[in-house]
Amino acid sequence: MVLCQARARFRIKKFFMKQTTLLVLLLCGAACVFARTPPASGEVEAMLKLTPYVSTQSDVEQLFGKPDRVDTTRDQMRWMYKDRTVSFVWDMRVNKLKEYYFTSKGKHGTLDQSQLCGLKTGASSASDAVHLLGDPEGMNTSRDKQLMHYEFADNTVDLQFHQGKLMMLQIRGKEKKG
Repeated sequence: MVLCQARARFRIKKFFMKQTTLLVLLLCGAACVFARTPPASGEVEAMLKLTPYVSTQSDVEQLFGKPDRVDTTRDQMRWMYKDRTVSFVWDMRVNKLKEYYFTSKGKHGTLDQSQLCGLKTGASSASDAVHLLGDPEGMNTSRDKQLMHYEFADNTVDLQFHQGKLMMLQIRGKEKKG
């Protein structure tokens, strides 16, 4: 009888240990979700659908409307928007999007190294980076190359993509002030 009571107590302890472990894991997972970088605004995601030398002026107008300012040179035209820090450059010889630039004042806290673990060289796309890290502070997209720059409290992260795939990831620590 004593042996049966000991087994019952052991099973109860084991059951509560499993439940407690599961609860701790769920809470840690929830904390990681809330500690992550703010989600992408959607505007960057929309821009990632634009492709240099494929996208047309009507494609950009559908996403952003008519530009507030247009500067034209001999074979280039630049569209700029007042309320956005984005500009589009057109190759007028073929009337296609040549490149585009985006800058923002992103709100990134401290870099969580686990966010970078989701990025794989040769496989991850710019969209993957935005999902993991949020909107970049700067983005430059041209025919085969895309550069993204992130500012975190303690680091900067630069990503370079070639033909849609991550080719370089560079992390630089910031000097402590004081």
